[in-house]
Amino acid sequence: MKTIYVSLENIHYIDEISVCLGFFDALHIGHQSLIKKAKTLDNKVALLSMEPGPKAFFSKEKYYFVNDVSDKEVILEKMGVDYLIICRTSKEFYNLTPEEFIEKVIIPLGCKNVICGFDFTFGRKALGNKDTLLELSNNRYNVYVCDPVIDELGEKISSTLVKRLIEEGNVEKANKYLPRPFQIKGKVTEGYKNGRTIGFATANIDNLDDYIYPKDGVYAGITLIDNKLYPSMINVGKHPTVDELNKRIIEVHIINENIDLYNKTLVVKFIKYLRGEIKFESLEQLKNQLEIDKKLIIDLLENNL
Repeated sequence: MKTIYVSLENIHYIDEISVCLGFFDALHIGHQSLIKKAKTLDNKVALLSMEPGPKAFFSKEKYYFVNDVSDKEVILEKMGVDYLIICRTSKEFYNLTPEEFIEKVIIPLGCKNVICGFDFTFGRKALGNKDTLLELSNNRYNVYVCDPVIDELGEKISSTLVKRLIEEGNVEKANKYLPRPFQIKGKVTEGYKNGRTIGFATANIDNLDDYIYPKDGVYAGITLIDNKLYPSMINVGKHPTVDELNKRIIEVHIINENIDLYNKTLVVKFIKYLRGEIKFESLEQLKNQLEIDKKLIIDLLENNL
């Protein structure tokens, strides 16, 4: 797969592509339905995404991702996508009328087929939609619209839903909609070294400013270290029992292993939420609870490695 960056000033013909339109943060099963449709057509498959996307561009608050660009590249490669096209956006880009978006972006890229969700919008003030794409095609491209994918409660599966589930700690349900378990990656930095005094050394993961954080608490997880998977206990929060912090961090304990992780980049996969973060009265109480958590995680992950 090839990642191509374009902009309004630099959009060039790529191929006669079947292009899926959207931001594709979570790459959940709703997004995957667009890709599956594109793969049934007789052209190379591309995703056209925006960077930053409209929510990040217009919001005054920081936008947090489920997947960054490098995550998307790995996932899409495995899905058999040929191109990830990322349009670097600007005020001028988001001021394009729907007609201008088609004439200045869709047509110059060489889009043979355009695939979108039923509620896809584009152009200034989101005035363009699936019908606009068809009305303005003038037989230059075909339009395919995918129906929503609905969960068991009748809710549309979307990046908003997936992010809400993660923030609620329900990573187990979120993972059912994702192409792989929700994960973060970052470099191990020097921590407070309190865990090692009770036999539960942890690695502090840094460089996570752009990822959405799960709910505070303890999780069963799997950590990828040097291409090998390890069962892990993950803590999200401020570790209130000893030296409580003023910010949330993610710490990982690799179960039954003693590995020097300092300065290594880890990929940490969240499998199941176990419990909330607790302030214990003593280190001994904390250690006893961690032993319980450890046994539960080993049992949970027996068939996941």
